[in-house]
This record gives sequence, structure tokens and C-alpha cells, in this order.
Amino acid sequence: MDIKLERASYIYPNSSINSYESLRNINISIEAGKWISVIGHTGSGKSTLMKLLKGLIAPTTGHLLINGRVNELSKKGKAQIISDIGLVFQYPEHQLFETTVLKDLVFGPKNQGIEMKEVNQRAKEMIKLVGLSEEYFQKAPLQLSGGEKRRVAIATVLMMNPEVLILDEPTAGLDPLGSKLILQLIHDWYKAGGGHRTVIFVTHEMNEVAEYSDEVLVMNNGEIAFLDSPLSLFLNHDYELKEFGLDTPDTVKLLQLIEQRFGDYIKVESLQEEVVLREVIAYFKKQGAEV
Repeated sequence: MDIKLERASYIYPNSSINSYESLRNINISIEAGKWISVIGHTGSGKSTLMKLLKGLIAPTTGHLLINGRVNELSKKGKAQIISDIGLVFQYPEHQLFETTVLKDLVFGPKNQGIEMKEVNQRAKEMIKLVGLSEEYFQKAPLQLSGGEKRRVAIATVLMMNPEVLILDEPTAGLDPLGSKLILQLIHDWYKAGGGHRTVIFVTHEMNEVAEYSDEVLVMNNGEIAFLDSPLSLFLNHDYELKEFGLDTPDTVKLLQLIEQRFGDYIKVESLQEEVVLREVIAYFKKQGAEV
């Protein structure tokens, strides 16, 4: 699925005379098969952009296009929700409402009229994908740990078999191990699509951005400031990012520290931790240091 916004703006009406323009003149094309991370300070427009892409709200001006076709308003003038795009809100476990895990999992596809045989098969696949067993089916969500709830909530979205998965800070509030588990299951789902699935990932964690992203979209005051690869963005625009109140990944800080301390620039092909550490170790071995 290809997604495109053309000259899209969004104005939130509020209780005062004036209205608040959350997004301004957004032009972006998201090709199928990419992992796009979205970063920006609080209030930069990230969450509004996610709602716009899902079709929960319609642009005040401009257009949202899905596979080249404008996502038209309904006859009542409302936004048209796009079913092939899954949206995982921040703290998605708050979306669990049924008495058992299985009932939460089957709720969406069951109400779409999908045959129960297929729905139950999907449930078995999804619970396994998120690292849980079928023993959890009959447990109440209240019995689960925070990380388990988060995984079940993500599974409920994946049950709808989306082509695009939008995640609004899915690791917020989790410990490092819990965050790693969530990111790994999302990455496994993404890779299993064979290049046809898309992830749009909102986060404040720059290490996550460096590790998983194909491209990074930087929002600032309702506008797109940058759309670039992690390598180019963090190495060439770190000053601007700091001006926006954004940090840089630990791998970038390591490379910058080595350059400041020894005067040598280590060239890397990626900012992923494994790649950077391999090049750093090779550098020090070349200098004759024990590693």
C-alpha cells in the first residue's frame, strides 16, 4: 500500500475564537515495504499525523491518497477510516475490554464477518507471534503483566491483517527488556511480509530509530523538517535536531566521542549497534589496542 499526503493541513477547533493548526502543508509519500520512524518534540504534530494517515480525521485542506486514489469523505462529511492500516495507540493495553484474551483477539475480525475458523486460526498465529502461548486465551487481561497486556493489544491489531502498521510510542513505560521484546515482535511481523508490509513508528527513543528505520521523518511545529535515512540525518543534522529538543542515538555519540578524542572519523554504513561496534572494534585493533 502506497500512502501520500498532498498539501495536507489540519486545524483543531477549540473552545476559543481562534483554532489551532496542528499540521501545515504536509507533503509526503510513503512507499510500501518501509519502516518509517517519526520523531519530534511533544506537540510537534506526530499524533495528529498518525490519525490523518489512518483516516480517523480528514485533512482540513489538501488530500490523503491511498494507492493513488483520494480518500474521499463519507456522505456525512466524515473521514473514511482505512481498514488496511492498523493503528496501535500509546498504552494500547487500555484498549483491552473483553473478559478473556481470546475474546479481545477475535472481536475485530469476527465483527467484520470473517469465518470463525479463520478467525481462530489467526488468533493462534498472532498469540504465537507476540511470544505468548494459547494458554493465555482464557486468561482475563487484568491477570496479565504490563508487557503481556501490551503484546496482546498489539496482537488484536495484527488480527485485522493490516498492510500498514502505525505505532504511537509502543514501548512507552516499558523496561528495557519489555521494550526489546515489543520491538522484536513488530520487526518479525514486518519482515514476514516479504517487503510488502509498512511500519510507521512514532518514538522518542533515538536508539530504536537508529536500529530499525529505513527512513526518519522529523516533525517540528506541525511541519516536516526532515525526511532522511538515519545515517544521514543523525550525522549531518545533529545540530538542528538539538535545536528541536531531540537527542541523538548512543552509536552517534560513540562515533563523535572517538572523533573528538582521537581525531579520526570512523565511516559506517549504518547506525545499528552491531554495525557501529564492529567498525569501532576494527578501528582500535588497527591502532594496536587490545579490545
